[in-house]
Amino acid sequence: MKGSYSSGKNYKMKKLVLEIAVLALFLSLLAGCSKKPPKRVVLSEDQIKEALEVGRRGKNLNLFEFQKEWRSDLGYGKGSAVLFTPFHRLALLSRNAEIRGINLPSPLIKKVVKENSGIFHFVVTLYGDTPSFARNCTAILKYGERIIKPIFLQNDQYADVNREQTNVAICEYKFSSLEIEPRAKITLIVTIPKEENERWGSTEEKVLSFPFNLSKIR
Repeated sequence: MKGSYSSGKNYKMKKLVLEIAVLALFLSLLAGCSKKPPKRVVLSEDQIKEALEVGRRGKNLNLFEFQKEWRSDLGYGKGSAVLFTPFHRLALLSRNAEIRGINLPSPLIKKVVKENSGIFHFVVTLYGDTPSFARNCTAILKYGERIIKPIFLQNDQYADVNREQTNVAICEYKFSSLEIEPRAKITLIVTIPKEENERWGSTEEKVLSFPFNLSKIR
């Protein structure tokens, strides 16, 4: 009788542990389902029309003037960054088509909007002391207390020399924008590392911060 009682007790304990484990698994799955994935913000029809109109109206502006809304400029010889939002990308496409007298087909418009949604694409102009200064640049995007790393990075391997005999490099960085509030303030931080070069000598590290207020950018 004692052995039978002990076996029955062990069976009940195992059954209780199993029920608790199943309940815990159910609750964890429920909690996971309640966390909605970040939404990929796509331009509305009205925003698409506005972007196309902005591009058409901007056909007589030079590129520097046209992109003023999306540029963070630290001054000539220091650096600048242009943010390509989906709106900016579409407006620029519309401007270029208007200059060339081309009608944009609807499938191309939809393709551009889809491919650029959920992404912040920065094109950065940097100035340095040597032709190779930008090769190992790094970039992060600061959003509040968060640090976001790029999903794409392309540094100029050999800078061009402008009229003032200054080395100018163009670098590109892309970040996911899925978890960034549409009206937030963000800062692109680009680091030009210290360089030791037998031919050009040594240079000091430079850290450049490009602020953007998304509430003022379409």
